[in-house]
Amino acid sequence: MQQGYGYGGPQGQPPGYRPPPSPKSGGGVVKAVLLGLGGIIVLGAIVVGLAKNKETENKKMTADLAVQASASAAAAASADREASELRRKHEEAVTKYKSMVLSKRLDAVKAACSGTECVETELAAILEASTAEERPKIQTEIDKRKKDAKAREEKAEGEQDVKDREKFAKGYEEKLLKRGKNPRSVSAVGPAKTTLHVEGAFCSKQFVYEFVNAVEGGAAKTSGFKKIDCNDGIVTTTGTFE
Repeated sequence: MQQGYGYGGPQGQPPGYRPPPSPKSGGGVVKAVLLGLGGIIVLGAIVVGLAKNKETENKKMTADLAVQASASAAAAASADREASELRRKHEEAVTKYKSMVLSKRLDAVKAACSGTECVETELAAILEASTAEERPKIQTEIDKRKKDAKAREEKAEGEQDVKDREKFAKGYEEKLLKRGKNPRSVSAVGPAKTTLHVEGAFCSKQFVYEFVNAVEGGAAKTSGFKKIDCNDGIVTTTGTFE
């Protein structure tokens, strides 16, 4: 059927009517597709990056565990070698002492405890090398020598303590001189040098009180001093360290 036109336009439309242009939907679709692809690419890059980071972390963790395992194995091997060497030396010592008569083994006990401490590994080897009948006598000798070694150790420590107190007294005298106190003397006196003896015109009850309760008094106590005597030329004031 042929379309009719009235008034110069399509049928039913006013004159000069033009049909609206078709929507240009193609460009918008392309843009949306590109944006979508871009988002997918970015998301993919993020996922790949996360995966790589996780892989790196796993590799580092594996490497750390391998290092720790290697260190543990090396430490265990070193401990085994040391234990093996100790056993070897012990067996050699036992063999040596077994070849000795009782008097020589007793001399060996004395030699093992000649200082301020006894060599326990030697004593153990001597006991193992001894016969059942000899061991009570060997053990008695060991106990005696250990006691002697302990006495020597205590004596050495006591002598060192005395030297430390004498050194403290000399140092304190220098401090008083620097403070302008002009002490006549400062010394460690008594059988075990446990009294700090100070002489000077500054000596007083107040001076002794402050010294005992100050840091220097604490240091004197730590050095083994039991009291301080401070003589001003007439009166001696005494303070004790609690």
